[in-house]
Amino acid sequence: MVDQLQIKGLRFANAIRDVQNDPEVLAMNGTARYSFATRSFAQQADLRRKYERGGPLAAKPGNSWHNYGCACDIVFIVNGKA
Repeated sequence: MVDQLQIKGLRFANAIRDVQNDPEVLAMNGTARYSFATRSFAQQADLRRKYERGGPLAAKPGNSWHNYGCACDIVFIVNGKA
């Protein structure tokens, strides 16, 4: 029997495929790459410190789905540039 985690994993994999094949992304000569599916609390704390100094948004350690392997960052690359 398929459990709920397997179903959610399949939905996530399908969502990744959909973004990679999105006509708007492809029309811009673009692609999508995924990174940082899992982060340690120390890595998250470092990102949070950068956010507090004006960097990109980052949750506090323990408040990020990345800390539990349940999230990923999407980087769009268009004409070779992120």
